[in-house]
Amino acid sequence: SAGHLVYLATAWRRGVRGPGLYSQSLQRGLFPPVPRLLTAVGEPVPQSAPAQRFSALGAPGAAGSWVAFVGAGSAGSVGVYACNVAVNSGACRRVVDSSSRLPGGGSFANFEGTPSVAADGTVVFMADASNASRSGVYGADIVSGKVWRVVAMGDAFTYLRARGTGWDGRCLAFYAITGDADAVLAVDGRSGRFRR
Repeated sequence: SAGHLVYLATAWRRGVRGPGLYSQSLQRGLFPPVPRLLTAVGEPVPQSAPAQRFSALGAPGAAGSWVAFVGAGSAGSVGVYACNVAVNSGACRRVVDSSSRLPGGGSFANFEGTPSVAADGTVVFMADASNASRSGVYGADIVSGKVWRVVAMGDAFTYLRARGTGWDGRCLAFYAITGDADAVLAVDGRSGRFRR
């Protein structure tokens, strides 16, 4: 991600052992590369109300200068968060969380797997919704916070799975089951139209 290695590791910090999200520059001349903490269990959850601290962090997805991950808060919230590795402070922010509204109504209930990030600063993620037929794959612009629905269970799917590196900013590849058939499908990540 923008010349950085990003990883989740357990380390001792401030006398406490716990997982943290780290970034290391891969630029020449920086030897040995020094890990930089982006966030960790026990650190404040960005833009949480009420104020919370991370109680768990998921594996990161990264592209360009952005890293995204699923994190859980100490008061029970869960969300997708992103950090900018090109900024010294890590500049982490909330993308969406369990208090966020779904496009078209309802709310997010849970987030699964590793979010997939594109170099343009967009991220796609699996989300459960308060209404099960609205659970599915959603996209968001990390900077503006705009959220959109890509595909959902109500689109005649009995199972959906999208994680890792299936998103390039335009097209999303994902695994789905419809009735008795299963396939890897490609969809325009902005409009939800299927591609051939």
